[in-house]
Amino acid sequence: MYRRLLLGMTFGVFLAGPAGATIISLTASSGGIDYARVCTSVTCGTAPWVSTSLYAVTGTITIDTTLNTLALSLFADTSVISGAAINGVTSLTFDDATYGGTVAVTAAAGPLGSTVYTISASQNASLAVPTLTEAGGSSGAYSRPAIRVTGSCLVHLDGTGQCGFTFGASGTPSTTAGQFYVGSVNGFYLNRWVRQTMNLGVVPEPGPLALMLAGLAGLAMAGRRRAS
Repeated sequence: MYRRLLLGMTFGVFLAGPAGATIISLTASSGGIDYARVCTSVTCGTAPWVSTSLYAVTGTITIDTTLNTLALSLFADTSVISGAAINGVTSLTFDDATYGGTVAVTAAAGPLGSTVYTISASQNASLAVPTLTEAGGSSGAYSRPAIRVTGSCLVHLDGTGQCGFTFGASGTPSTTAGQFYVGSVNGFYLNRWVRQTMNLGVVPEPGPLALMLAGLAGLAMAGRRRAS
C-alpha cells in the first residue's frame, strides 16, 4: 500500500512541476561582509577606516526571471569598522543589521551555461539596525529606507552560485538619496559616509519536490517500522 502511495504521489509531483521556473530561490551558504569603509566624501575616494574582517551574513535572495527583479533578505549579526579617532569616535558597530528590498536586474549569459543577474543602475535597498554604536560617540537605532546598492549574482545550472553586493556604492548622489551616512542628520556624532561589501556563496532553497520527497521518505520509514 505504501509503495503505491509513494509512486502515485511522486508521479503527481513530477506532473505538477513547471517546465521553466521563473523564480530562483537562493539561500546564503558562506561568506559575508568582507570589506567595509568609513569615507570622508560621498564618492569614498578617501577611506580613513577600512575593515577586511569577515562578518557572517545569512538570509535569502530571490530572483524573478520574468519580472527581472531580485529580492534581498539578508542579516548580519554584527560588523565593526574602526580606526584612528574621528571627532573622538574610534569605531562603528552594527548589531543585528537587516538588509532588504527588491531591485531591478538585467540578465546575461555567464561561463559554462551560467547566468549573471546584475543590479540595474540607481537601485536602492533598505537597512535597519536596532543598535548602531559609536565607540566614543552615540548609540541607538539606525534605519535607512533607501541605500544605494550595486552588485550581481552568478547562478550556475545546478542553482549554486555567488552573489556580491555593495551598499553605499559608488555614485551615491547625496545625503538624501541613496545615502549610507552616519552623522548629524542621523543623530550620531560621526560625520561620515559608510560603504559595506558582502560576497556570498549561495545554494538553492529546497524546492517543493525535494520537500515532498523528504516527507515521503519519512512515510516509507514509518511504514517499514509498522510492518516489522
